[in-house]
Amino acid sequence: MFLSHNENIMKISLRLDIINVVVLLVAVTTYLFTPVDGVPKERALKSIHTEDKYSYIPATDFYQRSGRGEVLFAVQATNDAYIALGEDLNHEGKHYEIVLGGWDNTQSVIRKGNQQEHVVTKATPLLLHGDAKTFFRITWNKETLKVFKLGLTSSSDGEELMKLNTLDHKMEIKHMLVSTGWGADGNWVIYGLSRFIHTPDRKDYKYAMKFNEAYAGGEAIFSVRAKNYAHIALGDCDNSEEDCNYSGEYYEIVLGTPRSVIRSGSKKEYLVAKNNILYSKDTPQLLHGEEKFYISWNKYTLKVNRLSTKGWEKLMEVKNDRYQINQMYVSTGWGADGDWIIYEDPHKF
Repeated sequence: MFLSHNENIMKISLRLDIINVVVLLVAVTTYLFTPVDGVPKERALKSIHTEDKYSYIPATDFYQRSGRGEVLFAVQATNDAYIALGEDLNHEGKHYEIVLGGWDNTQSVIRKGNQQEHVVTKATPLLLHGDAKTFFRITWNKETLKVFKLGLTSSSDGEELMKLNTLDHKMEIKHMLVSTGWGADGNWVIYGLSRFIHTPDRKDYKYAMKFNEAYAGGEAIFSVRAKNYAHIALGDCDNSEEDCNYSGEYYEIVLGTPRSVIRSGSKKEYLVAKNNILYSKDTPQLLHGEEKFYISWNKYTLKVNRLSTKGWEKLMEVKNDRYQINQMYVSTGWGADGDWIIYEDPHKF
């Protein structure tokens, strides 16, 4: 059966439409899942909307790690942004209650439960904005809970707003809930789950995180507090710390003072190979206090970025043509131990 001239044109046009849709989908997918210029996009984040109703909803959960943790988030609201950190997901559950920009956006407080007595109070005029996000960081350990406001001119820690020194040792922080009310709704962005790792002064790698193998690229955001030589292994260690320490294949990133490098191969290879350094850079005073880093890669390049008061700044970059990156491991040594906070793979959101 022969098709008419018009029918042939219609078939060709339909094929072109399908091709255009596929090209568009590929372009959108690439945009959504590829970091640009070393800066994480907001597609890597978890967004939540809260109504003008004082009723907590779950925001994120935390790993069990001996009472230590951290969360980064942003909120856009005119007033009364509420955060609950505690043991369960109930509105009236056992938790600390943090109020940001309450009392017509003039005051912030910390309580040991819903609407209970203020244990910390701070005047914070115009803290929140209804037309822009305000960024915050909350950290805690067995002794203290701190709330920081982050900004372009802040230090890497941010400006400390409030600090609670009398924590309930019987209450474990497992969940974060959020709410708004008193005339305000809110848009929230949770910037990532985190877990704490301590590495001793012994260059043995500890497991940090696993990456989604469905993506050709990936990213990792973490902070480290060490006086020198923080080591990161990115590659295929077969989900084994022993394999990563002795026979795995990976890029090894060394962040240190006075020099940082990216090199190839395992610990075993490094003992015999003298020319496996792929990139070297002088980095005096790189590690002093807690420093944040962002590593990203695609099928072409691997980049290491450092967070400064000016934002993310590129530290090192190499061609990514040696190893498949499935896991991340961390370690310290040569006179330094390290405290790490690892922000979970954003592709899981």
